Amino acid sequence: MSILVRLRMSHLFNVVLNVVLCATTANATNLLVNGSFENGTYSFGGDGAQNVAPGESTIAGWSVITKSIAPILNTNSYSILPQDGTILLDMQGYYETYPYGGVQQTISTQAGSQYRLSFWIGVQNSLGNGIGPASVIAAAGATSQTFTNTLTGAGNQWQRFTMDFTASAALTTISLSGQSTQGGAYIGLDNAAVEFLAAGTIPGDYNNNGNVDAADYAIWRDKLGTSTPLPNDPIGGTIGSAQFNQWRTHFNQTAAAGMIIGSSVPEPTSALLLGAGAVCLATGRWLGKCRQRTSDASSSRLCWPTLARPS
Repeated sequence: MSILVRLRMSHLFNVVLNVVLCATTANATNLLVNGSFENGTYSFGGDGAQNVAPGESTIAGWSVITKSIAPILNTNSYSILPQDGTILLDMQGYYETYPYGGVQQTISTQAGSQYRLSFWIGVQNSLGNGIGPASVIAAAGATSQTFTNTLTGAGNQWQRFTMDFTASAALTTISLSGQSTQGGAYIGLDNAAVEFLAAGTIPGDYNNNGNVDAADYAIWRDKLGTSTPLPNDPIGGTIGSAQFNQWRTHFNQTAAAGMIIGSSVPEPTSALLLGAGAVCLATGRWLGKCRQRTSDASSSRLCWPTLARPS
């Protein structure tokens, strides 16, 4: 196959991925209210933080448990930055010692169904009393586990954790509590979510929506080279070619059917691609540009798309 033909096919593949992504919802529904703690009746002090005691209804959707915690605004005196949005929680609070404070929320669930709790733990390794490791205890009904951020890089270091659980009733209480902090004054918590797990998950379904499609490729590309855990990735470790090959192997597979409709990336007709691509690009929702990558089998060069986030 000539290089010109390959480039034309690559351009068409770039277009079809943009078209598919225009109609795809990449994020599963978060069953938690105010998962990033952005909403509340906050009254931050001059340092950009606030003490919230158990029983206070300051944080929308959440109850504070055990001991006080401290919401912190992104403009604060401690050089502490949120993982998502403008507000995070310090589970150590202003004055507390072990056991530290926590937050909890009760959500509607289906008995016997599986769910995934995810959240981020933060440390500030350039702040003497904010350095890691730092740990949080996560609980969902009768399921509980301790998670520890062990990242050693300088500055704000956020690490994502997940815990799967099976609901035993129509209501399940989710709680996240500080467990330990080496620095003694900071256990960051941000961006918590609970998502329903469809029966029969598939390797490569990185947005956990029951289908392995172009949207999962976009997630793989965004996380390439990082150690961020991906849903339905039994390989784990640093995100790289292994996760890409896993996605490609299961492309077009659905959890409901449990079968592969097409085991390779499809090649629709030029007219269909160009026509659909024009509609997608006209909306201004997605922009694409090509990146050269070498396949490990034939040394031919494929032009994989670099997709922009929607505006």
